[in-house]
Amino acid sequence: MPNKNLSFQQFEIEHLDVVLPCLERVFRKNSIDFYILGGLARDINFLSEDVRVRRITKDLDVAVFIPEPALYREVMTELVKKEGFQRISGNPLRLLHLSGAIVDILPFDERTGSDASMARFGPAFADFNLQGLYEIFAHSTREHIIQGKHRYQVTTPEGIILLKFIAYNDKPERRLKDLEDIGQLLKHYFDLNDLDIYENHNDLFEDDEKLLEQVSARVIGRKIRDVLGTNKNMEAAFHGIIEQHIAAGEEGRVAIYLSNEMDVTPEVAIVLLKEIQMGLLEPKLGNG
Repeated sequence: MPNKNLSFQQFEIEHLDVVLPCLERVFRKNSIDFYILGGLARDINFLSEDVRVRRITKDLDVAVFIPEPALYREVMTELVKKEGFQRISGNPLRLLHLSGAIVDILPFDERTGSDASMARFGPAFADFNLQGLYEIFAHSTREHIIQGKHRYQVTTPEGIILLKFIAYNDKPERRLKDLEDIGQLLKHYFDLNDLDIYENHNDLFEDDEKLLEQVSARVIGRKIRDVLGTNKNMEAAFHGIIEQHIAAGEEGRVAIYLSNEMDVTPEVAIVLLKEIQMGLLEPKLGNG
């Protein structure tokens, strides 16, 4: 069921009302499935549930299902030659629109989850790790409506958390904002998913002393388990990422960043990471 209608003017991306429909038109013309991820996905999820956005993004990231590398090159060329975009030196995924908006267009296919190398799209792609994009596409997007007629698939909150943990783990010194986003998503996850949590995860309320953030973290772990359920290698890798941050303890960077964003102690942040871990390891029961 789509969420409430939003407007392009609620976002801070320059000329989003021009750029996103332009991308949509080209992708649909070429029969390319796509979804929104990153900061814009976070903002769409927050604004759809009237959750205050602490830091509205100016970045536009879309993931596109590309069965053959040649199709990616063709679409990027079409955007440059016909739609007012230009390439940015040093980043084969990034385009600059004549309006000033910058767009990252991330290609994926069924192999992306098991093969982190993007070299098949060309030598310049070899440094990019796009793991998780196919799993999100298959299991963790939701339709949102913007401006009454534009229907977009958008990464769910737990899907954003998954991708941001992967991105941070890949390049921790360059991805500190990902930790801030994870903290904000953990803090507000219950507000974003309260009906689903009450309907499908009410077993978590049997412990009266459990914080809502703990309930949310366990649900996030369960849902990421389901997203990665068909890819055991990625499931194990993600479990290792969470285990690493738990082992770093209260003085670890992740615990400190999460505690700052959530206004909790680092000790509570570790508890929440452990709840995610428990959700990952739980067997799937009922409708959860």
